[in-house]
Amino acid sequence: MEPLPQTDEILERVAGGEALRTVCIELGTSPQAFLRRVADNTALAYQYARARTACGDMMDSRVQSVADDCAAGKIEPNAARVAIDAYKWRAAHLQPRRYGERLELDAKVEHSAGAEILAALRQRRGTVEPAAIDVPAIQRDGE
Repeated sequence: MEPLPQTDEILERVAGGEALRTVCIELGTSPQAFLRRVADNTALAYQYARARTACGDMMDSRVQSVADDCAAGKIEPNAARVAIDAYKWRAAHLQPRRYGERLELDAKVEHSAGAEILAALRQRRGTVEPAAIDVPAIQRDGE
């Protein structure tokens, strides 16, 4: 499939923060046709991925711009909050590693069955006297 004549403009406008659907419709093509070309062309897929990354950065820039306008009294605070939330959401979905929610996982795992399992395996293989092994019953939480 050969690229659409508007491919460069589509990529530039997407990188600038415009929605792919809006850009394609304004240029007289369908978003599906563009995405089919992206799927079939590795170089175009790379360019489109870079444009979407740049779009995420543009959303971040818009957050700062709206915040500055709100601080200057040009935008009502509630309207600014809605716009900022929308831009933050979009940036987080375009670049989750950079702008997404940070999840901190803290886990503590205690494992004490290793010695009992090893002793049971040795007994089964006959390497340890059966009378010398005292394997306590494993208790599960809530039992």
